[in-house]
Amino acid sequence: HGLVRKARQELVLGSGIDVEGLRSERPDAETLAKLRRSLDLEGKIVVTMISRVDENKGIGEFCNAAPLVQKQHPDAVFLLVGPYVSEGKQAVQFVEEVKRQPDTIRYLGPRKDIAAILSLSDVFTLPSYREGLPRVLVEAGALEVPAVTTDVPGCREVIRDGWNGQLVPPRDGQALAKAVSALLQDRRMRLEMARRSYLYVKEKFDLSYVADAYAAIYRRALGERS
Repeated sequence: HGLVRKARQELVLGSGIDVEGLRSERPDAETLAKLRRSLDLEGKIVVTMISRVDENKGIGEFCNAAPLVQKQHPDAVFLLVGPYVSEGKQAVQFVEEVKRQPDTIRYLGPRKDIAAILSLSDVFTLPSYREGLPRVLVEAGALEVPAVTTDVPGCREVIRDGWNGQLVPPRDGQALAKAVSALLQDRRMRLEMARRSYLYVKEKFDLSYVADAYAAIYRRALGERS
């Protein structure tokens, strides 16, 4: 709207996360194996979505994509994590849809062990219609989980298409399924994308980087004459 001159604009991507602090919350191999057994995920490929159960988060596309992916990857299981109580009838509708696919999608409700859930995931997905800058995508990157998300502002600031994950059009369950399937069938690509995601998040979204970026803005502003 022309309120700020371009020379004076600054962009800081998100509020940052404590990357190494989050990584320290990852459970050891024995604890992770126990969690995998408790969720009946042994021998499974895990695709995870962590979000409010809300239509705008792409829950419908997630539900539509899951059985399509499972046709190609019968050992794939989709985990849905997040609250729905405050979302009313719309949320209940999606939860009921999930319950009709118990062998494909498992709704775990809200959980506090997000680092553990992400650590046992092979692919993370967030098919949201719109976002600010989704913290959970940054967390997935910090924990080296390649992601499939939508090509919308916020999401595409964290995921670079074909480099550390895949971008798909919003409201397109088939495109989501195709992208997830492509990652599941290429383990080497998943590992490489996971490594890149960690390095990118560490460089651009770590608290120390974000704090320095804000400090630089304040220093410049305070040093100027009014």
